[in-house]
Amino acid sequence: MKPIILLLATFLFIPFLHAQNYDESKVGKYTLPDVLTTASGKKITTKREWEQARRPEILRLFEEHVYGQFPKKYDRLEYTIKNENKQAMNGKDHLKEVELTVYNNSKPVRINVVLFVPTNAKGPVPAFLLVNNRSRRNTAPTRDTLREFWPAELVIDAGYAVAAFYNSDLAPDNKNTYQNGVLQLYPEQIGAENGMKAIGAWAWGASRVMEYFEKD
Repeated sequence: MKPIILLLATFLFIPFLHAQNYDESKVGKYTLPDVLTTASGKKITTKREWEQARRPEILRLFEEHVYGQFPKKYDRLEYTIKNENKQAMNGKDHLKEVELTVYNNSKPVRINVVLFVPTNAKGPVPAFLLVNNRSRRNTAPTRDTLREFWPAELVIDAGYAVAAFYNSDLAPDNKNTYQNGVLQLYPEQIGAENGMKAIGAWAWGASRVMEYFEKD
């Protein structure tokens, strides 16, 4: 099974150390850069130019000014199937509870993933991946608590796979403790002015989960 992944991202705001401004009239004058013009002033006219020149520039701007750096290197990724039920949801889906362990600099971080795949799937299916920033009950594999926050049954009935992991496995949603997670693998990011913070850690985890899907 190699599901094609469609990642749904929920963007949350983390307070900065200085006061926030919510008054539009106090925003200084600025001009947003042209998406199809490089930093050197070259106009982008082809897909190749976009992929090789402009897109990397924009990603670097987001790393520098919005979400922080995004480390790509790690030593290895291992996964263990902790529980499996091929007849979950009254036989509609194949459930896997998977523990991913990612190592870097001899330190591990563990991501617990709940994955449902339609049992009648004839081949790879698209999948929705949720970063659960609420109670673990919302994505419990037993489905003893059904909430609209994660309508897994509707997704399965529509023929898609659906998966979720808990955001605190990567970084607590707390300005004082967010570094107690994946950032232990990248300590140099903690003190960096544009280092990875909680949102970046959650995205990093989602990328590792998608790499697991490719191996499943």
